[in-house]
Amino acid sequence: MKKTFLFLFWMISLFTLSCSGGGGSSSGGGNSPTLTLLNVPVNVQAGQSARVDFGYSDPNGDIKFVYVREQFTDDRITVFTAQSLNISGTSGSAFFTVLFPTGSSGQHIFIVWALDVNGNSSNQLSFTINVT
Repeated sequence: MKKTFLFLFWMISLFTLSCSGGGGSSSGGGNSPTLTLLNVPVNVQAGQSARVDFGYSDPNGDIKFVYVREQFTDDRITVFTAQSLNISGTSGSAFFTVLFPTGSSGQHIFIVWALDVNGNSSNQLSFTINVT
């Protein structure tokens, strides 16, 4: 059931991105948010976590969600509310933490983007963390 839900959520997210141009679209009134990477570790040991720092800019100050897609042995999307990441206002910085359990050695590819209340999608950031 959980995998079905994640797959459906992933498909809906992809559909939303394809309809909105994947980033920089203005589908509802206002301008799209922009994300920048500030700090991402390149290597992490299995059993540890990694903190990913990013910056955001949003002319309307209305980011609603931040999506983190992780590609490793499966495709997983985690959704954070702006409130849970302490995102508010028109610019600032935020972070999320990724846990790498024992047995997760290898290259983990991530894609991060934000969505505002009007459905405007930010640019997509991608990065890789090597787990040893």
